[in-house]
Amino acid sequence: MSAANAPLLRVAGLAKTYTQRGGFIGANHIVHAFEDVSLSVEIGSTLAIVGESGAGKSSLARCLALLEHPDRGEIWHNGRNVAALSAADLAPFRREVQLIFQDSTSALNPRLSAVELIAEPLLIQRIGTPAHRRDRARELMRSVGLAPESANKCPLEFSGGQRQRIALARALALQPKLLILDEALSNLDVAHQDAMLNLLATLQAAHALAYIHISHDLRLVSQFAGEVAVMHKGKIVERAPAADLFARPQHAYTRELLAAMPPLETLLLERSA
Repeated sequence: MSAANAPLLRVAGLAKTYTQRGGFIGANHIVHAFEDVSLSVEIGSTLAIVGESGAGKSSLARCLALLEHPDRGEIWHNGRNVAALSAADLAPFRREVQLIFQDSTSALNPRLSAVELIAEPLLIQRIGTPAHRRDRARELMRSVGLAPESANKCPLEFSGGQRQRIALARALALQPKLLILDEALSNLDVAHQDAMLNLLATLQAAHALAYIHISHDLRLVSQFAGEVAVMHKGKIVERAPAADLFARPQHAYTRELLAAMPPLETLLLERSA
């Protein structure tokens, strides 16, 4: 496959384990977060990874962004297996792949103002002058629906939905091609979820962004995903276009998840309330 036709990100045979210490007299215990995960995401597309808590989704998200290194497997980006690169060689990958966490309160440094938080990735990458970075941060605030006049406020002076917009603006500072959203909408109420989904769709159309949405909420997934991968006990058990998966689930676990999902009529009532 040529570089021009290659997926934006391709993962093959990825696995991650953690060692759980057993205390003074207990033996250490090996926990398999996920194993043999293979997937890909195209430019401008949206892949949802769904499953219950404990399925390994967040561990996978951190490894996809290389905040943690997998034990084995490959992560291909721009023709290179970035999982095998040293930290010093990862700068281009760090710019193009960004992760947004579920809890914006703990993810954002409370001592920094909104404009400082958004400009910080540019400072770390040594891009631009201080004035340029502040101007860019204010521009990003506007693009995610935040008033630049609130630029000097600290995170706790914003609502939860506004903090996630700050996190989104910060992730966009380096003009990435892929955003990984790890349950980034799950702490928001329905109105703020809808607003964020609309914003993400607008940004995707404008910048050909690709998204990997990590979620346990099939109600949300049904609204935004082009493709869905179902994760169960650390493995991808099914992957299909969203319309096919919701209409004709193949795996028993997928059918179980869908059976627990409220009917469409209930979802429409919730969203119109």
